[in-house]
Amino acid sequence: MRQPGRQAASSCRNIVTPPLVHWPRAILMIIGAMTGGYFGAYFARKTKPEHVRAIVIVIGFVLTASFFARQIWG
Repeated sequence: MRQPGRQAASSCRNIVTPPLVHWPRAILMIIGAMTGGYFGAYFARKTKPEHVRAIVIVIGFVLTASFFARQIWG
């Protein structure tokens, strides 16, 4: 008999143990992600959809180029 709740709890326990997670940095990342998501959605609603689409495309292109360049040069 499968018990997905028990599997999920076991996985979380294994990932969140202190040697695997540097909590001060993790908490900072959580706060940054929540703040960025909230304000990103706020400003995206006030901006024209065409501009939001262009911004997302440009950010995606820049990140892709950056990751590619790191693999090639460094």
